[in-house]
Parts: sequence; structure tokens; C-alpha cells
Amino acid sequence: MMAERAERELLSSADDVAGDVYIGAAECEAMSDVCRVMATVRERCPRTMFHVRSGNGPDAMEWLRQGVVDFAVLIEPVDLTGFNHLQLPVRDRQSVMVRRDHPLAALESVKPEDLAGFPIIVPSGSLVRNEFSGWLGGRMERLNVVGTSNLIQNAVMMVKAGYGCFIGLEDSLLDVGGEICFRPLSPRIDVRASLAWMEDRPLSLASETFLAAMRRSVDLA
Repeated sequence: MMAERAERELLSSADDVAGDVYIGAAECEAMSDVCRVMATVRERCPRTMFHVRSGNGPDAMEWLRQGVVDFAVLIEPVDLTGFNHLQLPVRDRQSVMVRRDHPLAALESVKPEDLAGFPIIVPSGSLVRNEFSGWLGGRMERLNVVGTSNLIQNAVMMVKAGYGCFIGLEDSLLDVGGEICFRPLSPRIDVRASLAWMEDRPLSLASETFLAAMRRSVDLA
């Protein structure tokens, strides 16, 4: 691919690049691009090592502020005051995760009125809930919210147990052919993510190399 070739050309001083790069990451489809660039950098600069720490937006931002990670992959909407950021091109889709024996599983897509009466699990975070409130016409109270989850794997366990339906990012790799399925929201809500780093903190050569490769990948997407 042209993007991969450009990334390789960019990494001309590979012998000088070494060290660890720490990334706090939300569980989202945009991580596929991030991981591809990580692999390209690692192949070209074998003395570079990447460490990925999964977490929700507030967790990843706090890790970034504290210097625990060099970068954070954050799902929008998010307040990026005090951070530099690069918006990633891959879009995720908001969907309802249900068990395959749930009535909503029979629908091609889910409208606000379809959720009436069902127990609902929503992601943690006020900005995300505000987005759902807009989808519901400003009436979050229409939902029978029975809980929250900040990571998709825990939400899967809750849905499988029959605790409720989860509204969140679709992940087609989870439980394929198993107990759960996803049905997209209608009207559709697409979500993007950004790669963020601190404005006032210098990056290591390894982190700068990764960031340069990410910029080139985004430019050529």
C-alpha cells in the first residue's frame, strides 16, 4: 500500500531509533490503523517497543497527564484542551449489543422508540451520554438505564448474563457466531477517534518517529 511505503521511506534513520512508546487506548476500530503503523515502525526500527494499555477516555487522558503514557487514542467527542491531537480517519458505528435471542436481534437497525421498556447499559462518560441524548431527541430519561460499562469486554459479559442491552461502539470481531450480535442505531451515529499527546511535553525519538509515521498514514488515508 502507498501509505505503508511512505511510512517506510519516512523512517530513514532507523538505526538511531530505540526505546519504548506507551499508548493508552480506547477499544475502537481506529486502533487497527494505529497498530498497523506500530508494526511498520517496529519492523523498520527493531529496537523500538510498543506498550498498549486499554482504558476509557478519562483513564487514558489521566495517564497522559501523569506521564504514564506518551499517547492516548480517544473516542470523540472529547475535550482536548491542553493536548495536541491527530484525528484518525477510521470511523466506528454506534450500535446496540444484544443477545441473539433478544427481540432487538430481529431488527436490521434500532430506532429510539425500539428501546422502550428494555434495560439499557450505556458507556461511562457524560460527553458520550450527551451524544445519546441528542439521538433520543434530548430525552435521556426515555431510556431505562440500569448500568454503565467503560470497557467493551465487561459489557459483553453483562449482555451475555441477561443484565441488559449495551449501546456502544460496534466490534464485529467480538463473539462472531456466538451469543451476541450488534444492531446499528438509526439514525446512524458515526464516531471518530483522535491520537492525543501533551502540548508541553517533549517526545522521545521513538515517540517522534511513531508520530511522524502516524501523520503520514493519516495524510495518505
